[in-house]
Amino acid sequence: MEAPIRSSARRGGADHEAVPHVGGEDAVEGLVDPLGGDDLDEVEGAGIEHAEELRIASRRPDGSLSDWRTIWVVRSGDDIYVRSVNGRSSVRYQGTRARQEGGVRVGGVAQEVDFVDAVTDELDDQVDAAYRAKYGHYATSIIRAVTGPEANATAMRFVPRPAGS
Repeated sequence: MEAPIRSSARRGGADHEAVPHVGGEDAVEGLVDPLGGDDLDEVEGAGIEHAEELRIASRRPDGSLSDWRTIWVVRSGDDIYVRSVNGRSSVRYQGTRARQEGGVRVGGVAQEVDFVDAVTDELDDQVDAAYRAKYGHYATSIIRAVTGPEANATAMRFVPRPAGS
């Protein structure tokens, strides 16, 4: 059985938002709402489409969740996409390759997901456009990094996992 998600306050820094961690019997209830279901509608209701950032964690080979990492997210069509600005060598990206599953969190709501590779020329153009539209107010160099070839090679789509799977 896979470890449940639990929440605890992150140490250090000015952001003391509750962040989920692999649980145990002392898990704090109510700070993160694990969702079931077959779509991201409830997570989207928490702001996934409009959120500047969300947090993702990959599931390790032993079933535990990695640390939660902040990442930019975009919608293109009916799907939600992320990329690794640091390319395939980034720890976060490599973590998603082990089991290709994990969780996403935004607005206090979490959803178990599969990370599905989404690297095609047609999708690259669509996802690039979505990143430019959403994050175009950032410096050009930042936008180039998330729409460049290294980042494009890491494009992933979220597919919700039914509860208990």
